[in-house]
Amino acid sequence: MNTMHRRDRAGPVRRYFSQTTQALSLQIAFFAILAVILSACGRIAPATPPAQLDHTPGPPITIADGTYTSVAFTVDYPAGWTVISSPAFSEPWTAFTSPDDNAVIVVAVDPDDTDVSPASAQGEITRTVETVTLADDTITIVLVTGDSDTFQPIFAAVVASVR
Repeated sequence: MNTMHRRDRAGPVRRYFSQTTQALSLQIAFFAILAVILSACGRIAPATPPAQLDHTPGPPITIADGTYTSVAFTVDYPAGWTVISSPAFSEPWTAFTSPDDNAVIVVAVDPDDTDVSPASAQGEITRTVETVTLADDTITIVLVTGDSDTFQPIFAAVVASVR
């Protein structure tokens, strides 16, 4: 009977330590998994920026508040129009496409860069060319559209804004 009594007293103690050990094991496993996840996240971003971010080739451009600025010219573009810029390896140019894709206005240092067509031109395609002489370059501005009457006033405003 004494043996039975000792087992009863030892039973709750063993159960307590067993449950505590299980809980502690779960906590250790949780923190080990968390440590592995956090250490993996640290490897996502490199310690130093890659070289191509330190030096992006080509001249800088800025597109802000309805104005496109390159090293050769600055021009205002119509609200709602899409701005397309020249690749870094070429002379500066930009193209503005109308929201309905029925007109393209190209502003370029090299006139050869102005040979474009609107994606959805309706009607007969017309091409209007203007030039603006700045201190260092002559800038060519071209309107290509199938609706000259609608887009001519917008084109005139773009030409007047070249500086």
